Amino acid sequence: MIQPVFLMLAVINWLISYVIGVRKKVHLLSGFRQEKVVDKGKLARIVGIYAFAVGTLMFYMSIRWVEASEELITIGAFTMAIGYIVLAIYVQLTMVER
Repeated sequence: MIQPVFLMLAVINWLISYVIGVRKKVHLLSGFRQEKVVDKGKLARIVGIYAFAVGTLMFYMSIRWVEASEELITIGAFTMAIGYIVLAIYVQLTMVER
């Protein structure tokens, strides 16, 4: 049985991946002052790849949904959130001029 919530989250992440990674709309990212980002192309590429990976994982979770795997879902969501935090820290340390 397909879990519609994870399927919807997968589609949202794929749209984010396309808009930011392919169309290079980095102004949609919150938390960055656009004038201070040194390489906007690299930022768009990194965020796009990560959002695509998260979307793919969400899609996989939607088709492999098992009611007994709630702790696995919690671990996956926590890992994805930590990934976004690590990505934001990496961008702040390496791509933002001081």
